[in-house]
Amino acid sequence: YIYFKTRRNSDLPERFPYESTIKLVSHQCDVNDYLLTCFKQIKLYNGKNTWTASFLGLPSFVFTNDIDNITHILKNSHNYGKGPSIQYRLKGLLGDGIFNSDGDVWYHHRKTSANLFNMNVFKSSVMNAFNKHGDEVIQIIANKNGK
Repeated sequence: YIYFKTRRNSDLPERFPYESTIKLVSHQCDVNDYLLTCFKQIKLYNGKNTWTASFLGLPSFVFTNDIDNITHILKNSHNYGKGPSIQYRLKGLLGDGIFNSDGDVWYHHRKTSANLFNMNVFKSSVMNAFNKHGDEVIQIIANKNGK
């Protein structure tokens, strides 16, 4: 779980300016593995499952894999919004949807999209798309082979 924070200090010591940004960009293809490595290093370094990091041009991020922290954040999500600064920066990429909204707008998007994340609906949608496109691929391959 990632939460945006406005404080500028970081639990990751930087040896040179924007080291966190450079490291994150250099791990763009394996960002999840990189963040997992960071979690392990911070846990060894200070015994915590939560840490902050700053990236060029953005407020500090708070990263946590502590279940108590995640539960608290999800139950009190109204206290942990992205805010106008992050929304402005991400609007071109994410628009005004669920991933870039706060408060009532976020709640409306969440309630509207909740049915999409129902496992049965998700499975049937994925299977329908897989079957449709799978049949198209089989037909293309068959046509290429002259069958």
